[in-house]
Amino acid sequence: MSGDEKAQYYAQSWLATHLLCTRPDRAVGFDRYCKALRVGGDPLGCFKGGFGISPAACDTEPNDYKHKSIAIWKIAGRAAGHLRFDRCLIVG
Repeated sequence: MSGDEKAQYYAQSWLATHLLCTRPDRAVGFDRYCKALRVGGDPLGCFKGGFGISPAACDTEPNDYKHKSIAIWKIAGRAAGHLRFDRCLIVG
């Protein structure tokens, strides 16, 4: 992998992480997906059940997401094993 490819992979990984952490529906889906993996589920087989979309549909979501305004959240605390967020700022 070239330096440019590594940089692109890194940036896309952070974009996907941001999408998962800032959209409550995706954060809940990620929790479901991780639970399914922990009990031995197949990574591709568990994807749709966890997120409610196919892996192919997920390929376009981060690209669409990066062109929208984003909310920057502050972690307010934990409750019942989940993070609580306070909205701080809308950018874009």
